[in-house]
Amino acid sequence: MIACVAPSDYDETLSTLRYADQAKKIRTRAIRNEDLVSAAERDAQIVAMAEEIRALQYSVSENRRKEKEGKDQEEKLEEYQNRVVVMQRMMEERSLVAEGKIRSLQTENEALRNHLKLALEELKAPINLQRNSTRNSYRGGSVTRDLSEEEPPLVYDDEGPPTPTAESDIDDHTEVPDSEYPSDEAVDLARQAYTDETEECLKSLLNDLGLHRKKIMSDKLRFYGDEVAH
Repeated sequence: MIACVAPSDYDETLSTLRYADQAKKIRTRAIRNEDLVSAAERDAQIVAMAEEIRALQYSVSENRRKEKEGKDQEEKLEEYQNRVVVMQRMMEERSLVAEGKIRSLQTENEALRNHLKLALEELKAPINLQRNSTRNSYRGGSVTRDLSEEEPPLVYDDEGPPTPTAESDIDDHTEVPDSEYPSDEAVDLARQAYTDETEECLKSLLNDLGLHRKKIMSDKLRFYGDEVAH
């Protein structure tokens, strides 16, 4: 320390000298400031802390992303539930419509089966009755007579056999000779024509029945899907 000695300020000079004298008596004990951890260990700690910071940042970002995905999934789940409810209603409506349509088709199919059964029974019936009815149609008057009708009174003459009183009775019951009956060939032709016509009718009924079956199966596949196939 440099003390300033000047005659202009004597007191200040003395105070300065006293301070300088005291300062000379001060003893400083310096302590070396050293780290207890080596540089390598300190660098390793810094690296570990940096890794921990990155891990925490990644964890925070993952939590935010998962939270956002959770909200999106909840929204999608709610949307799917609404769509499922709508589809269930549509399936119920379609099922009701399909059941009604299937019942109507089954009723129509049953009617066609009954009609086909009657046609088959008619085809299997003996056709000899047609020949008899054809012959009887060529006879004069009616073949069968009502037993309740009374016979006309007869007039007995001395010179001949009894004769009916009305000429119309003779005309009504006149028998036709066998030569005027239709031949067997004509009867066979009529029977063959009737058989062909019946077969055509049966074929058309079978075709209609097949079409209705296909229609029923297509409706079942349409409304019930793979359940019908299995």
